[in-house]
Amino acid sequence: MNFLNKVVSKQIIYIPVIITIFFILLIITITTEKKVVMGKEYNDKYDVALYLKTYRDLPSNYFTVYGYETKSHAQKDITNMTIGGDTHWGEPEEREQMKVNSSVTLKECDIRGDNYKFTARGELRLVYTTNTDKVRVFYTEYHYDTITEISDFDIMPAHYIFLIITSLYSVISLACMVAIYVPYFINKKERLSKI
Repeated sequence: MNFLNKVVSKQIIYIPVIITIFFILLIITITTEKKVVMGKEYNDKYDVALYLKTYRDLPSNYFTVYGYETKSHAQKDITNMTIGGDTHWGEPEEREQMKVNSSVTLKECDIRGDNYKFTARGELRLVYTTNTDKVRVFYTEYHYDTITEISDFDIMPAHYIFLIITSLYSVISLACMVAIYVPYFINKKERLSKI
């Protein structure tokens, strides 16, 4: 019992350190979460994917092919705009690769490459679901030759890594404290009852 008292008295000084480390990890986890603002313009594939997953719509700098034709004929400045929002029918093999059935509505949008022009849009595209509970977003670099799904982890890996680290640290710290302090308090209660 004397040994347990010594262990607990030495371990008590670590509690503020354990709590401080936890809060540091928590702050890092919170600050690494990526956010997008409704109505703001985005061009990066991960930002556009997050915008789609968050608001179920494209950022404000996107317009459909019809919108492009309308605005270009009206001679409005469209240099910073990007084409997107048109229905993507998807070949059966594309749908199979994305694991979506024919009842799922797919739309597509361009991702601006270095030489993006409306007349030469390039091969970079996002394809996304619109009539599902959770929006799924897929990326293709080679105009549908290869299609990969963009996960939440792909969008903000640092956030999810710190979320896992913080969770593990919390569980391990709590388990260690329980393993050390519970026997101490049980023994202390037994000693007090003998007095």
